Amino acid sequence: MTDKITIRVADIIGNTLCIASEDGQKIFDKLVPLIRNGKHIVISFERVSIIISLFLNAAIGQLYGTFTEEQIRSQLEVSNLAEDDIEMLKRLWKTPRVIMQTRKDTIRHGKRRPALKSLPRIQSC
Repeated sequence: MTDKITIRVADIIGNTLCIASEDGQKIFDKLVPLIRNGKHIVISFERVSIIISLFLNAAIGQLYGTFTEEQIRSQLEVSNLAEDDIEMLKRLWKTPRVIMQTRKDTIRHGKRRPALKSLPRIQSC
């Protein structure tokens, strides 16, 4: 069984407000080496009071420009999100995935591939 590494967003950004792209970048910067090393990561939003899409795009959305969907789906788990934040995250996971995959396909192959349909696991509060 693989040990899970928990990334506590509020501890890393030093705030309960997830509203700045710079704070999202801090989360992204923590995630990248862990994913590269094959770690299973739980991103915990415990104690977070506000989350906006700008933050989520910086923290999670841009992962699709660096890793495959399979890597993200198999290695990331999100916990302690309110229902409305879960819905926002699901929408955001779809949008960056399609944008980043389209960019990769256009650059590498000159054509688009259909987007995969699965998303990383999300745990509600």
